[in-house]
Amino acid sequence: MRGISRLAIPALLAAMIPAAALAQTVDIYGQVGTYDGSCIPGEGINGLTVQLYTSEAPYLNFCDTTCTDSNFMTQHSLNSPHGIFYFDDVPQRGDYWLEICVPDGWAVAADPTQFPGWNANPREVGDDYFRCFLLLPACGFSPHSKGFWKHQATVAAGGPGNAQVPADDLQDFLDWIYAELDGANYFPVEGVTSVGGAALTPQDMLNTFELPNGGAAGMVNKARKQLLALLLNVAADYLDVYGVISQDGRTVSQAFQFGADMITGGGDEIETAKDVMDWINNGNVVPEGWIPGTYGLAYAPGDDEERPVEEPLAASDRLTLYRNYPNPFNPSTVIRFDLREAGRVDLRVYDLAGRLVQAVEAGWREAGLQEIALDAAGLPSGLYLYRLESGGTAAAGKMILMK
Repeated sequence: MRGISRLAIPALLAAMIPAAALAQTVDIYGQVGTYDGSCIPGEGINGLTVQLYTSEAPYLNFCDTTCTDSNFMTQHSLNSPHGIFYFDDVPQRGDYWLEICVPDGWAVAADPTQFPGWNANPREVGDDYFRCFLLLPACGFSPHSKGFWKHQATVAAGGPGNAQVPADDLQDFLDWIYAELDGANYFPVEGVTSVGGAALTPQDMLNTFELPNGGAAGMVNKARKQLLALLLNVAADYLDVYGVISQDGRTVSQAFQFGADMITGGGDEIETAKDVMDWINNGNVVPEGWIPGTYGLAYAPGDDEERPVEEPLAASDRLTLYRNYPNPFNPSTVIRFDLREAGRVDLRVYDLAGRLVQAVEAGWREAGLQEIALDAAGLPSGLYLYRLESGGTAAAGKMILMK
């Protein structure tokens, strides 16, 4: 039996589990890998945290890290021996959920037109004890999932594991959320922006993430967890509050106001709001029509202060490349760049398989801020990589075409 790192279960809680239930155990296992054109993951990714937990009392919570296992690959006809996770001999339950901490630069593939629901994060285990997760390159933004933030709270509150976010930084993020959003439209949200009128601590944060998913309050609790993760992504600068994150041009701010409104107002679109925030936290572009257009900015740095200057994607002593706008787009977008000196400029667009799908010879450009209008009307919807070259220097970015 392969050993796994499991979060401690208090003795009292363990005592609550009937002996018959402990006698019946199951193995839950799977792989985290990149999307290779099918529902079988391509190259697996090691070192990722995977959590297995129950949604109803008595609560259980286990943790594992993806690793290499060639025998597992052969047994399950996989394409890679990496990214394997196991949970051996856990009590047999019908309410298990699996959740992965998505690494920087990646997103869980969750487009229902390509991956009809089966690849959600978190995923209900159900009767299928073999579960895989597909990852795609992130679509221009790299947030972290609820599972990532729950792990940071666990460690900061004294639990096992290694944190990617220091406890002091985590508290700074929670303080920022309280200061900027607790009094904004549709806020406060208890357990998200404040607890008892004060900023959350890491332990408060963990308490929110451990709220039960079942029962009458289950959907509201799920939305509350996703909202907290979304606001942490904004506080940590993984997401821009002004950033467009839907096919129809909605922003991060509109998304979290929608979530807060449904939680505090008891709206009947609570499940849609939860799904919106879940998709964003996992690095996916939200489908058209999910986020109402009735929400604006939840806060502003100042009435006479303009939108922050956009950070470059890549910079060198010759060329600075900025994010294309709009992104997502249909069918055209603008790619902005800054040349230190005049020179010839070429733009190449590639699909995820590395095939060249479009080339734009922009010709000779003068030094300074420049832009290229890209018309992708001849391309299908999807994620593309673009590469800008000038004077032997190149820079690359990602863009998503949504028709």
